[in-house]
Amino acid sequence: MILLVVVCMGVPPAFAQGPFDASPGPYAVDIGVGTTALPAEAAFYPPLADGAFVPARGLGPAVGAHVYLFRVGPGRLGVGVAVLSASGHATTPVVEDGSEDDGTVPDVARVNGTYRIVAPQVSLNFGTARGWSYVSGGVGAARVTSTVTPGQLEAGSGWVRGLNVGGGARWFLRDRVGVGFDLRLHGLSSSTEAGTPGAVTFAAVAGLTLR
Repeated sequence: MILLVVVCMGVPPAFAQGPFDASPGPYAVDIGVGTTALPAEAAFYPPLADGAFVPARGLGPAVGAHVYLFRVGPGRLGVGVAVLSASGHATTPVVEDGSEDDGTVPDVARVNGTYRIVAPQVSLNFGTARGWSYVSGGVGAARVTSTVTPGQLEAGSGWVRGLNVGGGARWFLRDRVGVGFDLRLHGLSSSTEAGTPGAVTFAAVAGLTLR
């Protein structure tokens, strides 16, 4: 985390001059694409035949909105929320002697996994209105769902608490249109009801920033 703070503080603001010498903000709306690792533990999936593959990563849309309030030391305090919905799939190779007699799905199976994350964040932002870097974290909610076909079996964690910590940067190439990225660790709490363990995953998001 200390390294992330140092890196983000070291990202130079782009074209920091003229009317853009103001502090970061006053708000930002992010629209992009994100990728994240999907939990691999068996509890997140329906019963599978031995050797069945599960998806390792998911890809999907990411959106966020943030407002910037006041200066705190060298940075400006911000609050906001980011949402990511990433899906992936894996297909097990055909095995001729696959069977459903043991209550598992056939050896020929497509496993689909989706990881939905709602991540409120408090951020500290360094730079100018033309470009800034940030570190942030917060507590929100997350959910892993999975299905297996054929059979349409389903499993998942249900909505549980999710912690997030990370950082990134935004650069504005025009007055109201820019680009940005976000790198983040997400901690998924265990679920007693669903029987799923806790998990930590890494997500990366990149896209457009509007204001």
